[in-house]
Amino acid sequence: MSSKAVPLPENAQGQIALVGQVHSIDGTAVTNGSVKIISDAGDGREASTAADGAFVLPSREPKLLEFQADGYVPRVVAAAPGQPISVNLTPVSEGAISIRFGGDVMFGRRFHQTDDGSKPLISDATSVEQHHAVMSEIEPLLKDSDLTVVNLETPLLAPEDFLRSLDGDAAGLLHADKEFAFASSTAAAQAMKDAGINVVALGNNHIYDALEHGVQSTLDALDEAGIAHFGGGRNEEEAWAPLLITLDDGRNVAFVGCTSILGNEHEIPYVAGADNGGAAACTSDRLKQAVEEANTLSDTVVVMIHGGDEYVAEQTPFVQDLTSMAVDLGATAVINSHPHVVGALRMEHHALVAETTGNLIFDQTLWDTAPSYLVRADIASGKVLNASADPLLVQRFVPVPAVGDLATAISRTALAAAGGGNMSAPGPALVPNESAGEVRFDEVSLRAGELRSLEPGVSVREVTAGIVQFGHDLLLGTGSFEHQLVGNKNDVARWTLGEHVVRNRNAQCSREGFPRDQDEHGLAFARGGLSTEDAIATIDHRIPVTPGTELTLALDVRSALSGGVAEVRWYSDSVGGSFAEESIEIPPSPRRDSCETIMLDVTVPHGTYAVQPFLRLTPPGRNQAIRQLRVDNVKLIQWSDFAAEPTKRWDAVRAIDTANITVQRESLPLTNAWEYEW
Repeated sequence: MSSKAVPLPENAQGQIALVGQVHSIDGTAVTNGSVKIISDAGDGREASTAADGAFVLPSREPKLLEFQADGYVPRVVAAAPGQPISVNLTPVSEGAISIRFGGDVMFGRRFHQTDDGSKPLISDATSVEQHHAVMSEIEPLLKDSDLTVVNLETPLLAPEDFLRSLDGDAAGLLHADKEFAFASSTAAAQAMKDAGINVVALGNNHIYDALEHGVQSTLDALDEAGIAHFGGGRNEEEAWAPLLITLDDGRNVAFVGCTSILGNEHEIPYVAGADNGGAAACTSDRLKQAVEEANTLSDTVVVMIHGGDEYVAEQTPFVQDLTSMAVDLGATAVINSHPHVVGALRMEHHALVAETTGNLIFDQTLWDTAPSYLVRADIASGKVLNASADPLLVQRFVPVPAVGDLATAISRTALAAAGGGNMSAPGPALVPNESAGEVRFDEVSLRAGELRSLEPGVSVREVTAGIVQFGHDLLLGTGSFEHQLVGNKNDVARWTLGEHVVRNRNAQCSREGFPRDQDEHGLAFARGGLSTEDAIATIDHRIPVTPGTELTLALDVRSALSGGVAEVRWYSDSVGGSFAEESIEIPPSPRRDSCETIMLDVTVPHGTYAVQPFLRLTPPGRNQAIRQLRVDNVKLIQWSDFAAEPTKRWDAVRAIDTANITVQRESLPLTNAWEYEW
């Protein structure tokens, strides 16, 4: 089967540029459209789309691009040099309402008081500008839709009350029985409105953290800022009342929300009653009644359910049952939250379903809570016409658009559901359309013990012979050491580089078949005869793992002298030192044209809470020669059990014995995804 992809445009040959194609949802190329860089103030460079929808914009850094064309709903996406993207626009004639969905939002705790004594992101609780700055990197995404909806997982208190809650003077102010009760300043309401958030869900287990006063203060602040709200209120009836939003031209959508985290184990629960405020408490009967009422208000109904288990991407059976019931009742979208990690996105019959949207603006430091996404859905007459997700990383509490391998890893999480959408850049496309390109299925043989990484656009469809394990990179592709965050020009996402460790072009290990400059950096370590300490690179947080799980630490070595070590350290808690480590010496080798892959296979020991990988170069003895190490493409692969199904979540596969697999290769714009050599 031949690919629909077109050759790289001639004006992109030989230069570092942002490239891609723009199509209508019916597969028609969008010609004479405007593509403009908007992530840097004062940049404003733009280009027009050609007859085939292709565009080229010279740039050496990732950028946010705004796409506009006559007769189409505009869209903002992230792009990186040399990594073609595909953008689908919805015709205005469809009458669609565009909605952005984001995850959990709060502006308290570590936003004001840092753990290490450094300057906080918000030093003035009254400052709308400082709250707004937290959202500045994603503001263009928040503003590219008719409505932007998030889960406001905090009460909003007047600054003086909020500061009391921070300083420990919270008697009678915060819920006394909750382990984690917190608040944010009312300044956050106007900041959210200014950044593009105009609807919030209150049906969660934190809206009642500041009790009755907090509910009233929150509602007052939101109303004053002009932010619509649902899912919580001053009593049960108010909390359950559907919210109807009607745009100036008459298009409308109804919202319903509730939480399954009730707090009944406490003397004071979190949910609303006949005479007290709080969140709407999810029950099948009450949700059914609310959705049916919402159906009488609009043919587009959005349900947001707050529930599940924290830090678990798969929803609980109860939330899954509520989700399916809402879909069966006619809900157009069901967007779930609470676990603080992102989960799968899928189309369930006619409806868009998000298992869990994770964190959008939150102060958690756990590794798994950093990946995020903003869902974009264009909906007309209750039908989802166009839906996708824009990958983000919450980097030091600030959400930033992601590109490259990091975006691909987050997209694979979004496509974890069997039969998920298309793996089109910049994020997964959830509604099949004619511009998605073609798919080819190939049979591939694997030798016993062979490990293969799955490149963007490639997934395993079926195992036809033998036994294999599927894996995913716990480092989320950050071990390619490229600039994978829009706006962070000098930052390596999620890694901490010690002294004498730098990003270096001469350390890169390019992957054959990829566009120019996609993989142009690696890490270079150096130690001399007077050095006394190791040169170290590691990730910025430990990664929770389960005892008994099999892991592989893999890295490509460009060159090495003696003293290079790759290791994993095991921890019994989120703080304190490691209790054990396993390592492998990196064999000395001169610089060569190709790279060699080094692997360390380990099993998570009993009593382990978390793992952290380290790369280190030990110093030579006094008066000995300098030591150097150059590495790239570091991965920490977590292997599935043998019962795991092949889905697009996995980015690696290994054969236990000789095996045959069917590989699905989706064409990416301006390339042939299936031409990458295995």
